[in-house]
Amino acid sequence: IQKVLIGFEDELGTATIYTGDARDLKIESGTIDGIIFSPPYSFAIDYLKNDEYHLNYLGVDIDELRQSMIGLRGRSLQQKYDIYVRDMDLVLSECSRVLKPGRVCSIVVGTNNNQLSKIFNVHPKEVTGIDEVLVQAGKKHGMSLVRKIERQITGMANAMRTEFIVMLQKD
Repeated sequence: IQKVLIGFEDELGTATIYTGDARDLKIESGTIDGIIFSPPYSFAIDYLKNDEYHLNYLGVDIDELRQSMIGLRGRSLQQKYDIYVRDMDLVLSECSRVLKPGRVCSIVVGTNNNQLSKIFNVHPKEVTGIDEVLVQAGKKHGMSLVRKIERQITGMANAMRTEFIVMLQKD
């Protein structure tokens, strides 16, 4: 990619990368031109367990990190879901706060309908997807859905078949 971009550097935009907690952004309100992120797919994937080897190598305290991560806190599936929804509401509140009016927040997210159907005691096809939960949270915080793109997932069909790119525009 670097070789292909040689000579085109002036055409690319600039970016600033921040490290922190998306539930409490240390960014001035109304200053961001665009946001793109892929939050945890609720509790469908234990990212810490999946990356434990690398995190241990880096000296990360996995138990401490688990206590702060979105999607991994709570004992029961219901608790994990409730905390996840609350956390993602905070994230979208912060995204709306820092975005300039008319700018877009793009989110790549999927839903494990089988897990959620067990929580709500409904058929997996009746589950409200995480994508829709995020659209509703965005509306609550002054962002409107401008587009939702569905994409089939390969390699995870037992847990998730589809993910969405949700594009929310700040009003």
